[in-house]
Amino acid sequence: MKPLHKPIACVALLLAFTATARADGFFDDFGPELKGQIPDRITEGNLVPIIIEGNRFDDKVTRISVDLPDNPESMRHAFDVDYAQPHSHVYVSSRVRMESRGASSVVVTLTTLSGKSTVKRLTTIVDNPTDFSDPERLTRIFKGTFQFPTTEIGQRIVKSRSISFGAGHRRINTMIYHPMFPALNGETDYYVNRIRVLGGSEVFATVHPTPAISNNPFLAIDMNSSLAGKGVTVEWSDTRGHTFKQDAD
Repeated sequence: MKPLHKPIACVALLLAFTATARADGFFDDFGPELKGQIPDRITEGNLVPIIIEGNRFDDKVTRISVDLPDNPESMRHAFDVDYAQPHSHVYVSSRVRMESRGASSVVVTLTTLSGKSTVKRLTTIVDNPTDFSDPERLTRIFKGTFQFPTTEIGQRIVKSRSISFGAGHRRINTMIYHPMFPALNGETDYYVNRIRVLGGSEVFATVHPTPAISNNPFLAIDMNSSLAGKGVTVEWSDTRGHTFKQDAD
């Protein structure tokens, strides 16, 4: 597969952002069940980290959707997370692309087993928006301590770790080297459009990304420990028919 000759990617800054958010309680409160976070100000609109977390749902969660209403119309939907079995504890973190300058929003929709939907909005200020027509802008990345060894598309990492504040769950951190391009310059789109997270042979969750997810898509998701104990595997599929698979370290 052809390499993408761009700077090396990493997960370190987003992991640091996640840890800081949790330690400082820096979440916008969506009520007693659902919380979310986005930085107050964004320097680079191609790389906007978000966190969604909820606990103790009486009406268990079946889907989380993330939308970006200030983006161009075709890039307003970022991703969905569909849980194979409804869950009372959810945690999802990723990075999205925002093309609007100044005050901008991320809209989170949570759907429960009864069919009820809760819609909440996170707001930020974007100083330097991305440009969905510019490949150079769309391949800007985080830099940090973890690095992929080359720039070949399809390299991936999956890490599973215990979390002291989420008893009974493990946090699965995943990343794949991929451009996440919409259709550009007469070429067809080229992005990861499905991520499956499995415990053993059982599907835990399926994520449906769009090109509104940042390049080298990062995903962190909490899985119940009993399922994670069977062995965690992540599978990625993209719009050009490529598939990738990786077991957790």
